Amino acid sequence: KGFLFHSYFNVNPLGDHFVPNIFLLSIFYFFHPSPLWLLYAKAITYAWAGWEIFCLANEQYFRIRHKNIFVYTIVIMWFCWYSPLLNSVSSEFHPSSLAIPFIILSYRFFQKDKWILFFIFMIFILGFKDHLGAVWIGMGLHILFTQKGKYLGTLLTIVGITWTYLVLFQIMPYFREDLAAWNGINSVDPFNEVWNKLKYLILLFFPFGFVHIFFLKQSILAAPAIGIWIISFGGLMVTTKYHYDDIPSVLLFISFILICK
Repeated sequence: KGFLFHSYFNVNPLGDHFVPNIFLLSIFYFFHPSPLWLLYAKAITYAWAGWEIFCLANEQYFRIRHKNIFVYTIVIMWFCWYSPLLNSVSSEFHPSSLAIPFIILSYRFFQKDKWILFFIFMIFILGFKDHLGAVWIGMGLHILFTQKGKYLGTLLTIVGITWTYLVLFQIMPYFREDLAAWNGINSVDPFNEVWNKLKYLILLFFPFGFVHIFFLKQSILAAPAIGIWIISFGGLMVTTKYHYDDIPSVLLFISFILICK
């Protein structure tokens, strides 16, 4: 029943956050009804994401002498050092954390020109949370800035913006029967908590040595996912201690790998 109704508001959870992919986990509840399935899924996807980071770094650095130094350093950062990501993983379960390996895998397919698999996984990640359209926007802008495909970049950007609008203002209101949003996702106030938002940005970029600031073509990949919290009303959304940095973190890692290359 927890998969079908929001535990507090007693409405379809797709009206709280659009996460249809989480219904796939309900299959395991037929074998044994336990919330531990959520923890297992999170642990597996986080470990898998580390492997995907390893593969992506290997693919990018294959022509670089002593590439293992770069590759293993980035993997250690992933598992042991980058606090925004670690805090996201250790925070309460949230479906968006399951999207992390699929985002990296999508980028790897893009690099290899495997377009069918690329679009399959890009569509799939939209079902992990309502703000995953930001990944499409970031990918589109990244492609446009690197001049790897003007039409593809434009398509991804437009689809990402359109999907974000539809899911926030059409699909989710439909599932909550036009009740007002209670999660604050529609509250836009970029000038609220300016100092906290500045500290938030420092904590995001400091472990990378602020290199993203000087490589816009690569770092634009993460800009929309970060910008969602910057234009929000603030609160917990502009702190690196909760699950809100799971998507920005993985996009920053991908762009960091490209910058190091």
